[in-house]
Amino acid sequence: MVSERLGRQRRRGTVADARKPLWRRREPPPYNRGKDKVQSITVMKGLAWLIVLSAVTAIFRGTSAGEEGAALVSMAGSSVVAHPLVPTARASSEYSLSVGTTPIPVQEFKDIHYAHFSFAGRAELRVSVGERIAKWSVSPRRYEVPGRIEGEELLLSISQPRKLVVRVNDRDRLFVFADPLEADPPRPGDPGVVSVLDFGVDNAGQTMETVRIQAAIAALPENGTLYFPAGIYLTGTLTLKSNMTLYLAGGCLIQGSGNVEDYTAHENDRRKSPGRLLLIDRAENVTIKGRGAVDANGGVLRREHDRRGRALLIRNSRDVLVQGVILRDSPSWNTHVLGCERVTLRNVKLLSDLELSNTDGFDLDASSHVVVEDCFAYCSDDAAVIKCAGYDEIYRDVEDVVVRGNVFLTKKSALKVGTESRTAEMKDITFEGNDVLMCDRGMSLYCNDGATYSDIRFINNRFEECYPDRDQCLLDFDIRDREGKGHIRDVLVRDCVADIHWPNKSTFRGHDAEHIVSDVRFENFMIAGRLCRSAEEADLLIVQHARGITFSVSEGREGQ
Repeated sequence: MVSERLGRQRRRGTVADARKPLWRRREPPPYNRGKDKVQSITVMKGLAWLIVLSAVTAIFRGTSAGEEGAALVSMAGSSVVAHPLVPTARASSEYSLSVGTTPIPVQEFKDIHYAHFSFAGRAELRVSVGERIAKWSVSPRRYEVPGRIEGEELLLSISQPRKLVVRVNDRDRLFVFADPLEADPPRPGDPGVVSVLDFGVDNAGQTMETVRIQAAIAALPENGTLYFPAGIYLTGTLTLKSNMTLYLAGGCLIQGSGNVEDYTAHENDRRKSPGRLLLIDRAENVTIKGRGAVDANGGVLRREHDRRGRALLIRNSRDVLVQGVILRDSPSWNTHVLGCERVTLRNVKLLSDLELSNTDGFDLDASSHVVVEDCFAYCSDDAAVIKCAGYDEIYRDVEDVVVRGNVFLTKKSALKVGTESRTAEMKDITFEGNDVLMCDRGMSLYCNDGATYSDIRFINNRFEECYPDRDQCLLDFDIRDREGKGHIRDVLVRDCVADIHWPNKSTFRGHDAEHIVSDVRFENFMIAGRLCRSAEEADLLIVQHARGITFSVSEGREGQ
């Protein structure tokens, strides 16, 4: 079971040391350390009423009553909200999906198809591909989702929110995002809730609306909510301010411009990046939530302009929550958390173009007290990575980062610390309960710039398939001397499972006798159904300068 509360929310002072190089110095965060204003999450009060409909046939727009851009259907103790497609979406030609009698729109995106709905109770999914089903699979496998073939349909049953990857015959992947019903979602007219349409913003995607949307953000009252109804909003960089919520209703798409001039540039990016689509900078108490989507137009920016950037950059900020939304097609790193404290990314779905390089999922950079939980990432590079890269000359120690209960598919590393380590310490980092459906490297610790990595925990993570990339190994711990010699020590690998043997051996490589990989404990480590009691059984090659590598099996599991 995934721990409900890991991550100790500790604070500690910072001390400058002029004798250290710039990137080794600790510096206080740039924001005002006045009274904390921690963003609260409204507790579900229950549904007061349900709208009974026979089918989903319309898309709500503007400020109409009911779920914005969706329909709520009640069926024998279950409730379903189908989130509609925007007009520019390509409806899937390969898959159709329904939950009970409720049609769920499926759209094609890059090389995959995906469907998004919210529900309570039990959901009976019917997946159809219009042909006889010879084979099928559902991941994460550990969910053990029951299914059966009925005619030309695959029937699946779930009773709690899930992020599923479905394969039928030899077709492309179908991602199913089955979210919980929203707890007390805001509506225009509620106290402090303002619709962006009140500022004359076009929601048909025909007009560049950066200026009007930014004016709406500026005019929003403190602790107010800027509400985006269903529709398409064409924009460049949007900068959010302190003490606000950006709410994206189902059927809403914030569409990034294909013109690099519409973006603010990243000050320290030698690639002359177009910057970022959503920016939270030197702010506090900021929330982005809802069931809508953000598209950063990365394919156009990279292929036509050779420019990179972020779908979301959170920089020098604290007390930030991003929840429920879909972030897709980033030009490079999708979500970059830089120099921040107390950031939570929950139930966020990231969809990238696998043909673009460096489309990382979650980059947690020089930040502490960060949680990434119940998220999904489909990306060409690192799925979740903790680092200190030195962007914008931000060099800070990293402490108390938790990545738990997520579903990841990547061509590169899944759970990673490094490669950039331009600080003194990176510690108290936990990867727990994650399902990695595809990766080249499962657990990676790369220390290239002189930091000390310590108190790193990989707990109850599962790895299903190896992506055939360069390394194809399950673990890779490595210390190099690029900008300094570092250390990797006190690492726990507990109850982690790989369904198969990776093609190549895992490797541990220290740099020299003083800069080593040490005190790595494997507990109940399993590969291909067999518990590993030695480095040999774990397909582990200790290349050089590593010691204190131990294996153990808990009582009661000796026979496995």
